[in-house]
Amino acid sequence: MRLALAPVLVLLLAVSPASAQQATAYVETFDAGPPERMLQGALTLGADGPWTGTVRDGAYVLANPGADGVVRYHFLDAVPTAPGARLDQATVEAVVDVHGEGQLSGAGVLVRFDPAARTYHLFVVGPMGYALIQRAADGVTIPLSGSSGAIRRDGPNTVTARPGADGVEFLVNGTRLFTYKTEGVAGTAVGIGAVGRGTFRFDRVAVVPAGTLADAPPTPRPQPSAPPPQQQTVLQPQGEPGWFTIGVPAGWQLHANRDAGQIAVAGPGESVHLRPFFLPGALDEPKARAVLAAYAREIAGRTAWNAPSRQDAPGRPGLRMVGRDGDQLRVAAVGLVPVQGGAAGIFWMASSRGDHFARSAPLLAAVLESFRPMAGSAPAGGAPGTPAWVRWTDPREGAFSTDVPQGWKVAGGTVRAAAVDVRHAIRVESPDGAVICSVGDAEIPPFVEPSAMLREGTWYNPLAVNMLVQRYLPGEHFAAWYMQWRLGQIGAEGLRIEAANPLPEATRAANAARPAFAGIQMRADVGEARASGRLRGAPMRAYAYAATQRTGMADAGAQWNVTSIIGFVAREDRVGEAVAVLTHMLAAAEVNPQWVARQQGTTAEVSRITADTNRYVSSIISRSYADRSARMDRVFERGSQARRGVVQLQDPQTGQRYEVEAGSDYHWITDSGVIAGTNTHANPDGLWFREMLRIEP
Repeated sequence: MRLALAPVLVLLLAVSPASAQQATAYVETFDAGPPERMLQGALTLGADGPWTGTVRDGAYVLANPGADGVVRYHFLDAVPTAPGARLDQATVEAVVDVHGEGQLSGAGVLVRFDPAARTYHLFVVGPMGYALIQRAADGVTIPLSGSSGAIRRDGPNTVTARPGADGVEFLVNGTRLFTYKTEGVAGTAVGIGAVGRGTFRFDRVAVVPAGTLADAPPTPRPQPSAPPPQQQTVLQPQGEPGWFTIGVPAGWQLHANRDAGQIAVAGPGESVHLRPFFLPGALDEPKARAVLAAYAREIAGRTAWNAPSRQDAPGRPGLRMVGRDGDQLRVAAVGLVPVQGGAAGIFWMASSRGDHFARSAPLLAAVLESFRPMAGSAPAGGAPGTPAWVRWTDPREGAFSTDVPQGWKVAGGTVRAAAVDVRHAIRVESPDGAVICSVGDAEIPPFVEPSAMLREGTWYNPLAVNMLVQRYLPGEHFAAWYMQWRLGQIGAEGLRIEAANPLPEATRAANAARPAFAGIQMRADVGEARASGRLRGAPMRAYAYAATQRTGMADAGAQWNVTSIIGFVAREDRVGEAVAVLTHMLAAAEVNPQWVARQQGTTAEVSRITADTNRYVSSIISRSYADRSARMDRVFERGSQARRGVVQLQDPQTGQRYEVEAGSDYHWITDSGVIAGTNTHANPDGLWFREMLRIEP
């Protein structure tokens, strides 16, 4: 099957001579010119109340060492690149790095600001997660707040606000968190802002008025018969036998890596990149967005991209985005075609100097259109590295089954460590050993927490069940520990845990599904971890998803177990294949209801629940890993394995819920949304604060 590129090539020419003449986005990088003129003179420099503003090392830095709950903002009511444009219809974006303190500290973007009424929305991210601060005529509130795996804990975050059909969409690092209607806040200015104590660094601010270059609609494609003057249009077919052919302009170079599925055609200042791929399961826009973001950042990691937009052809969903890196202008897109078992797709990226892009577009489009995958090599039959599938059933008790890659090594099944300790596991390995995926692990025992009678690291044997004495590890900590243990066993070298993050949504879902028993406290924690290193001399990446559950009495020790452990280790250029294999195995997994009935005397409903759970975990891995794996070196440079404990609170007056750091016994809130914690039931200021309610999971 051939993935036709022609319907999507018109997207490339959205940056045509006509659109290039339009006003472009306004970008402030804080690198050039006197500081007092940066951001159109809107910055505050020097001390002003609790705030101090400086420009240093190519960034604007706001510092507030001592005042909680104080907001500072800077706004633009016009930009020179689009005189007269309505900024309430603009996209505003900022790259922020926050070192905050206290319950509410963060930095981000300002929208719908009214200079006369001083009303606004300020969307910030920081140690607490994210928050939308709203100042309307009736005062300051925080209508939305929470945490998200899209927020980088160590390193900068790109915070975006853009107009949508139902309000303003707010994004972090390209992931949309929510849409909020702006009723009661009707200003037109935009800007940047910070709240709370700490140091807040703004590295890049961009304002994209509606109708500018980055938002330009596709324009009619010029006919190849009328190429731009002095533009090379002769293409020489090149490629690899049995895989693909593509037209290469004279003087350009072709680079291809079949294992990674990468194809690049590069000339002086111009390039085209292609990647066929396969997505298992139904057509899914979040998956497509993850592929677009991951491949774009892997190929051009320093590029600042606008938000992806839908660009569909009949029966072929697609996404497109435009980005800049210095003088380079880039257009990237994915197109999808439904096929048996999932969706076949092609990612492509075209790059040229911004001032030459309109002249280069016809040639770049011609190169893309000349691409021909060979029969049997297209993603429909498996993109490079994507295997065929065969059904595998637990060989020991027939308890479960799933799809496995044909020709891969498979091990696993049901293991009975004791009558009430039954473990399921499956592990698959590619023929060359470059990819290993696993679901479950029969070597993980149940655990019991240390006590005066039980020393950590020893074994405890109640009712013939061997339990390891070990302190409780929430999901993300267990995932990190597990990778160190397992990867050490298979000879990984230079192992570095790059991230260990809780998954709050999955944790809430797991806790909501827990049965309740009088006097027994049960708690579930779900998290993920990522690592890098070398395996058999080659760079490798590893990922683990873990769910742990702690059960105990209020006045006694607790037992805990690992309810789910799923992961992979893969050579760096095979990570995409590992994600595809693992998510397919999860989606295809089924529990034998007859086995369940014999084992537990329950019904076949368990099979459906297991299948739904696997699909949910599969979506987490695809959404979480694919979108961030290409950025790990930058994002998790310093790494963090510490889990941020949180508690759920509710304002009894407004009903608004909040998620804040744990550590205090009582919490209090003001009308402006400032939250304070105390360890005694004493109101810190009865004039301003009221007590909050703790929401137990």
